[in-house]
Parts: sequence; structure tokens; C-alpha cells
Amino acid sequence: MPLTNVQTILDFIIQALYEDKGIFNMCNRSLDGFIKEHGAGEVRIPSLPVLEAVTPPATNRKAVQGDTGMVSVVMQKSVVEIREEVESAYLNKKGRVLQGFIDGAAKAHRKNFDAKVILEAQNNGTVIPWNGATVTAEDLDNIDAKFDELEVDPDDRFVVYPARIKTAVNLIDVIKAARGFNQNFLEKGVLEYNNLKLVASARVAKIGGKENLVGIWGPGMAFLLDKQMDKFSVYNSDPNIKATDHDYFAWFGIKLLKAEYAIISKQP
Repeated sequence: MPLTNVQTILDFIIQALYEDKGIFNMCNRSLDGFIKEHGAGEVRIPSLPVLEAVTPPATNRKAVQGDTGMVSVVMQKSVVEIREEVESAYLNKKGRVLQGFIDGAAKAHRKNFDAKVILEAQNNGTVIPWNGATVTAEDLDNIDAKFDELEVDPDDRFVVYPARIKTAVNLIDVIKAARGFNQNFLEKGVLEYNNLKLVASARVAKIGGKENLVGIWGPGMAFLLDKQMDKFSVYNSDPNIKATDHDYFAWFGIKLLKAEYAIISKQP
């Protein structure tokens, strides 16, 4: 029998997003519990103090309450817009057809989420220049080194590079070698170079007409996803349409917690 319960469909889309391997899920996904009210315009999350080990006696003791600030994350809407005939064609079916609708809606949201994560890094991260006009291994090394210089943990670093320069990246000698011998790439298609996981994306916009590599430390990029989606429907009275429009809303928020948690390597 067809699965026509709308809330169940929304739950399945959210589940698909939680299981998605998009860039947004490489970020800090541990903060959803701070969303206390569905549809809230703002969510406050903690920015914990940076702890240090010292030789006693301590001179700069951190107090959990006194040294823990709260950061505001503005919640946004991601909307998949469809027409009545499209929805009916899917939701009145079952099996692979219905699953295709769920996967398609999740994919559409994922593309939007990934683009917003990249933009947040580009707008608020630390910018360093490429070594030359063409991307090289040194540019990747410089991102890794800048993270080191800023004392960012070596785990969970990744670089998103534009899909339009994928050929140039793959032609870098060390990358070619990594593609041939990196076990993670051979088994899962995930390319790693030094401390960096490399991800190609069509969502990396140029900055001032210049290509760029977007380095992100995952735990430093907060991504919040409301566990509840919404569906809004309205009749479109346009004489050329005269049909019901449906909007599938997902509520999300993004926040780069510190500028040093994103390194943007930009073409000169």
C-alpha cells in the first residue's frame, strides 16, 4: 500500500540527511540538542574555553561557568519546492519510486547545506595566498601548516576544492601517488593528503573571480539541523498553473566558531 503519511515522509527525509555523507556532516554535528524550540530563529550554543596544561601552581585557572561563553547561531530555512502533480506522482507510489522522492529531497537539501558551509568558511575564515596561478601541493601543505601554526588539532581537517579544477588537483604528483596507494581512497573513494581529507565540490564559488581551496576543521564549524521538518502548501492561482505548490522545509544553522578553524587558500 502506498505510504501517504506526510509526517512519515518528512521523518524519512531527515533520517536520510543524518545518514548523508555530505560536507555538512563532516562539521560539528553534536549540537542539535541545543535546539529547544522548533522553528526558532536563533539558537545559543556554548563556546568552551581552550584548556591548557601548566606546571603548578596554576595561574590561569578556567572556570566552567565563568569562562564558557555562548554563541548565537541564526537558524535558516532550506526549501525544496515542488508542484502537486510531482508530489502525487511520488507519494501515491511505494518502494523504489517513493524512495527516489525521499533521496531526491535529501540530496537537494544536502547541496544547499554544503554550499552554505563553504560560504560560511569563505566569509569568516583566515585567508592565505596560493603560491602561484595554478594549484600545487605546496598550497595544500600551506593550509595544513597554517592550521598547525594556529594550534588547530590535526584530526578532522578537510579541504574542499572546486570540482572545476579537479583535473589540476589530480595531476599534482603527490596526489597521483596517493590515488594509487592510499588504502582509504582505494576502498572508499576518500582521498587523503597528510592531515587533510580532500573533497571535490561543485559548490565552491570563486572569491572575487579567483579560485580557492577551503580548509575546514570539522569540530570548529557548527552545523545544527532541526530534527523536525515542515511542509507548507498553497494554491497557485496563476492562470498558467492553477495547482497546489508544496514546500518541504528543513531548519538549519551554521557557525564558524573561530576564524582559525577555516583556512582559505586563494589564487592571487
